[in-house]
Amino acid sequence: MKKDKNTTNDILRGKSIFKTMILLSIPLFLNNLIRSFQGLIDTFFVARIFESEAHTQSALAAVALHDQVYNVFLAFGTGLAVATVAIVSQYLGAKRLEQANKFAALFVSLAFIIGIVITLVITLSAPGLVHILGAREHTAELAVEYFRIRSLEYAMVLFFMVYQAIRQASGHTLRPMILNILGIVTNSILIFIFVQVLGWGFTGLAFATVIGNSIFIPIMFFDLLKVKDENMIQINFKGMLPDKTRLKQVLPFAIPAAAGQALSSVGFVVIQAFILYNYTEVVASAFAVGNRISGLLMTPVVALSTVAAVYIGTNIGSKQPQRAIQAYKVSRNTAFLLTVALIAIAIPLRRGFIEILISADAVEVVDMAMRFTFWLLLTQPFMALFQNYTAIFNGSGKAKNTLYMAIARLWLFRIPVLLLLHYAFNLGPQSVWFAMMASNILVLFVAEYLKRKTSLEVAVIVDQPEEEAYA
Repeated sequence: MKKDKNTTNDILRGKSIFKTMILLSIPLFLNNLIRSFQGLIDTFFVARIFESEAHTQSALAAVALHDQVYNVFLAFGTGLAVATVAIVSQYLGAKRLEQANKFAALFVSLAFIIGIVITLVITLSAPGLVHILGAREHTAELAVEYFRIRSLEYAMVLFFMVYQAIRQASGHTLRPMILNILGIVTNSILIFIFVQVLGWGFTGLAFATVIGNSIFIPIMFFDLLKVKDENMIQINFKGMLPDKTRLKQVLPFAIPAAAGQALSSVGFVVIQAFILYNYTEVVASAFAVGNRISGLLMTPVVALSTVAAVYIGTNIGSKQPQRAIQAYKVSRNTAFLLTVALIAIAIPLRRGFIEILISADAVEVVDMAMRFTFWLLLTQPFMALFQNYTAIFNGSGKAKNTLYMAIARLWLFRIPVLLLLHYAFNLGPQSVWFAMMASNILVLFVAEYLKRKTSLEVAVIVDQPEEEAYA
């Protein structure tokens, strides 16, 4: 098979893993950074739509509740993306481009199908769902509206996650970044027009985000169908038709990753509902703001670990496990040191950032967010390690270990510790902060145990002749 100089086989096999990893991570970092700013922009405008502080707190709580539920359903996209990176990168490492193309096409069709189903579920269940999760009165009204409008984007967002994973699996991180940034810029412009110029308020904010997340999807789809380089991943409509043989190979990769992400997200939803039931919307808003800041600081770590997963998958496919381990160590060490440096800057400067985000006039929310972010940021270096454990599990096709980590972090440690601190020690909102710290540290012992049990062997089927495998 003819090799393209820009394919995984060359890009990911340079002598300097650190240098190549940084170069490939930069587009992903910029992509994730700007996406994090998208959430911050939403928060900025939400905090200024309503004149009364009570309505503003309701709006912030409604958006925070949506974000937690949104992440639960995005778990399907995460599962598909993890499976895409693992399967496609290993086939590319084994020099089976045709099989990589077929599986990429299957993942695209699954993204659209699952996304449409999610939209229908959210549209029909929104009123009951927000009530179950603790939203009441004005918060509930705003949440139902926001849930239903944002549900329109699921198919597009899941497709983007698969598209990005397909291109990442072959070491091409620039094109998805450019298209995603254009979508986010469009979103930001539309938010200003819909909210500030046209006065559409909360509804305008939701529709602007849907349009921004959808407008460039046709270009991405066309890119996969009509890519000119025959050595890059290219799909066709025939390959998009699901078949039992390929689905059987996909499910062991996708289901554990999706389940792990879903269980983590459900855990956050439970915590958000717990906060609304037991504390106030001030605490819920501070919780949301703190998580947004944490997400912003994690963007370089997520970029590094994503590239590490591709490195690991590719080198496993080409039967170079030692190089896969080396890539993991480079990513882990770099991410840890970078995170320590970032929190050393962020902790002293966090008040100014919080006040810009939600307005200095919201004194209660600002003070609560200050306390929460202090404790949360202290655990960021541990989350950098956690993210890289995820990379080695997903890249090696052992996504079930990611599932076990998710269960341990949220359901074995965080939620039980939260309940213990709240009911037994009556610590109030501090129960949330300390439970998050404890779970972020304790889960690393579970992760290290699982890593030592992980073998770096080829997880896809490469023995058949190219024309017979999954024909």
